[in-house]
Amino acid sequence: MTSEESRSRVWKDNSHPRYWWHHLPGIDYVPPIYSELSEAEWVTLREWYDETDRSGPIGECAVPLISFLHGLVMGNRIGRIVQLGTCAGYSTLLLGWMLRRMNARNGLFSLDHDPAMCEMSRRWIVRADLEDFVEIVERSSLDAGSTTAARNYLGGEPELIILDSSTNISLLWQNSIFGMRRSHQADFSFFTMSAVSPRNSMSHAKAASGGRLPNGGKCILTWKRFR
Repeated sequence: MTSEESRSRVWKDNSHPRYWWHHLPGIDYVPPIYSELSEAEWVTLREWYDETDRSGPIGECAVPLISFLHGLVMGNRIGRIVQLGTCAGYSTLLLGWMLRRMNARNGLFSLDHDPAMCEMSRRWIVRADLEDFVEIVERSSLDAGSTTAARNYLGGEPELIILDSSTNISLLWQNSIFGMRRSHQADFSFFTMSAVSPRNSMSHAKAASGGRLPNGGKCILTWKRFR
């Protein structure tokens, strides 16, 4: 069995709850989010898991969610992404590698209000050699100045906004998610990985936006699973 064929299969025998997806019946394959990584990228991700297994925060999005993002981003060549909630950097690393494969520099602007999480994620972004593709900023997603900072880094409006935090969706809309609500040129996807019900999320988003999403934008809603 080659390295690419065996990669995440090692987690099938790891009893930690964070590896729940790898314990499911029939999961005897390496998903594309891992199989397409270069050997150096895979080694970095394994080392990230080793560190967070020992002492880091655990709560990264599971394989189904990051796989959905993988198809959305690479299938549409989405090159301007805002992530609200960096945490320990799992999805930030994988999104950064996607952007590098597409040569989409300055493609991910990721915010988190926790200085320790920002420091940890920056360290891994440097280790993964993704500084040209990812910017991690310590600030609140409700801060009005985040709008300008995101646009300046991305070089335009975001094409995808990922809510990967506990921030209430309706609050984001009431505070105009990065000004999108008042922009006549906005055409973006909104993806939430918060631990909330999809039905409630849609209700919050519709209520906050007057019953429809701003400027015809798509709303893609799911939730984080824990076992």
